[in-house]
Amino acid sequence: MRRLGIVAVGLALVVGMVGCNTGSQFRMAGISMEPAYPPGTVVKVSKYGDASPQRGDIVVFHMPMKTSVENMNRIIGEPGDTVEVRDGTVYINGGPLDEPYILTTPTYVYGPTEVPPHQYFVLGDNRNNSYDSHVWGFLPEENVVGRVGE
Repeated sequence: MRRLGIVAVGLALVVGMVGCNTGSQFRMAGISMEPAYPPGTVVKVSKYGDASPQRGDIVVFHMPMKTSVENMNRIIGEPGDTVEVRDGTVYINGGPLDEPYILTTPTYVYGPTEVPPHQYFVLGDNRNNSYDSHVWGFLPEENVVGRVGE
């Protein structure tokens, strides 16, 4: 019986890591969006329809390198924006981005790089513990599932 419990816990962890998107909900598995969305938080996801994602939106998306895995991050750069991270600050088109929602300031350097057409630059709010655009690159627009909302 104990072995069955261990297997069940292992399966639950694997399911949690891939997102658990059920229709219009998403369960946050990792720590990349702390403090606002700790692991286990379930959020409502709304389709964009005719609208386009905008800076500041928190989106659920299919990971570019493994589309069977879903993740959740905040849009920082829109198509045509120049993004740079240095000295603990994110810069958009040369100006510092006001980010009262982040857990800690980033300790890495990125860019400056222009966001290509039909792509986005996304970051987790837990900047130093997030597998996001500063690691794997731009998010294609077609990978966006929807916006996290109330």
